[in-house]
Amino acid sequence: MDSATHAALMDSSLPLSRARLLSLQLPFSGTWLTAPPIPSLGFRLAPRHFRFLLQYRLGLPLARSPRPCPLCPVATPATLDVYGDHAASCQGKVGRTYRHNRIRDTIHSLATKAGFSAEREALHLLPTQPTLRPADVLLHDWADSRSLCLDVAVANPLTTSALPRASSVMGSASLTLARAKVLKYEALCSAENLLYHPFVMETYGGFGSDARPILQDLAIAYSAQTEMDLPTAANSLATRISFACLKALAKAFDARFSSSFLPGEPFEFFFDD
Repeated sequence: MDSATHAALMDSSLPLSRARLLSLQLPFSGTWLTAPPIPSLGFRLAPRHFRFLLQYRLGLPLARSPRPCPLCPVATPATLDVYGDHAASCQGKVGRTYRHNRIRDTIHSLATKAGFSAEREALHLLPTQPTLRPADVLLHDWADSRSLCLDVAVANPLTTSALPRASSVMGSASLTLARAKVLKYEALCSAENLLYHPFVMETYGGFGSDARPILQDLAIAYSAQTEMDLPTAANSLATRISFACLKALAKAFDARFSSSFLPGEPFEFFFDD
């Protein structure tokens, strides 16, 4: 019955909704909903942030009407659509860079706890291309005494360029971004005896196919350090990383939609406290 309902929903949905539903099928995209609210693990959301994420997951509007994005450049403001699609990709304050850094820091912390010597934003790894930074997290002695350049990124399946394929192929947005990064960095890193691997998620918190092998390897090491069984370790790491991604996204929504409602005209569904 569930499969039939899901198939009917996919068949009757517009491309944006199909892309959302497919992205939500990526591994661990829903772990934030079942994570216990433990502040020390970062598993705590303000009620407002929880509502934003739930509305985004369900494809419900986050505001009454579109408006210029308040955090885009004044000269060229993008339209802040009511469903949060622009907010999920905005480069402005508390945007993509903020989310990227929260994911990077979480991976660095977990890799260190798993026993790896890890370094954030390592410099001067590519002497021939000194301005390039292929390693958001550099994991020393990853394999055969070679260090791994882990390149963190988040793909939005609802962008204009990603949508046509993302509406029919699960994980295509993350896979396309991962392949582009491999073409850009892998040969350069190999020339310096470095391993390179993209770690790409999607905006709904799921892990792309290139991120999952790294997650599994980290879980094996984390399991050995903590004496957790492997499935529990893998779920714990994935939940921490996915939660960091979505918590940052919730803050991006809050920073952009907080003044979307006129004073004295509360939208009770969203602002019931």
